[in-house]
Amino acid sequence: MGILIRSATSPSLTKIGGVPTGVGHVDWPVCKSCKGAMQFIAQVRLADSDDPEVSSLSGILLLFACQNQPGMCDDWDADSGANAALLVAPGDEPITAPLNGVTKLDLETFLSLEPYDSSLSQAFDDDNYVAAVDGDGNVLGKIGGGPVWKQGDETPSCECGQPMRFVALLEERGESGVNFGGGGCGFAFICTRCNDKAKFLWQC
Repeated sequence: MGILIRSATSPSLTKIGGVPTGVGHVDWPVCKSCKGAMQFIAQVRLADSDDPEVSSLSGILLLFACQNQPGMCDDWDADSGANAALLVAPGDEPITAPLNGVTKLDLETFLSLEPYDSSLSQAFDDDNYVAAVDGDGNVLGKIGGGPVWKQGDETPSCECGQPMRFVALLEERGESGVNFGGGGCGFAFICTRCNDKAKFLWQC
């Protein structure tokens, strides 16, 4: 199985835009290249995944990318230092975006979760997901199953040497202001061995 994420009106902990919510302390990441504060893109509550290796890890995965000089800081690359994936503990600490840099998207988009059959979920082959995206403009990505790559498999490895586990795919759709190069997708991963390591990248 897999889980489609669609735009919704009810508040949810898995969401796109705004600022991180329902979390403890967050050190807002800074781009290694331009030194500016990164843009907060989305957060995924790991308990929302139908992958037992992911949902058994407590926490919320926060995704950031540099948008201070679009196209200049290699924010698509998982290892460039121009994006960040942070696994943080749940909490209720109020989070404020830094004043310097492009730190927020145009909109905050709450998400609903809908299970679907992802049995064909390998690179380029998740026909049910592709059909859902083509048929419904409110589908903004998916959690679980496998990545549907745009250009080829770029599954990142952890510093421990283990390939990371896929968590979520985000589509560049709607009016949120997400920039994945024009019609691209973002991909989030975690290391289920280390439990506290995560990476993010995008393709178009």
